[in-house]
Amino acid sequence: MKNELCIISPGVVMINGHVYSWFNERKPGLVRHEVFFGKNRQKSIEYGLVIFIKPEDHNGETYGVHCKNGHEFDEYIKALAQRQAMKYYGWSIIEFREIFGKSYIGEWHD
Repeated sequence: MKNELCIISPGVVMINGHVYSWFNERKPGLVRHEVFFGKNRQKSIEYGLVIFIKPEDHNGETYGVHCKNGHEFDEYIKALAQRQAMKYYGWSIIEFREIFGKSYIGEWHD
């Protein structure tokens, strides 16, 4: 499998009774999720702000990050990714906002 840049540490979190787990490398059965999608999708890939998750946690109807019930996980993973990007690249909150358009942490949360 192709090696892809990912600077986000693997982890597990329970949100609304569902356990989400993610990895920092592609493993069989996992799909890539660009943490900042839409207009920031390519930036997510470029800066390694991607995670690898189960398909049902990506586009699944019940808990997928792109569905209504996955909104809290989406917000959680965005804040985590921002913190890790700021540490990895040495960015301030303002610098992160200049690249991605908004902040997902602290007092700068839009």
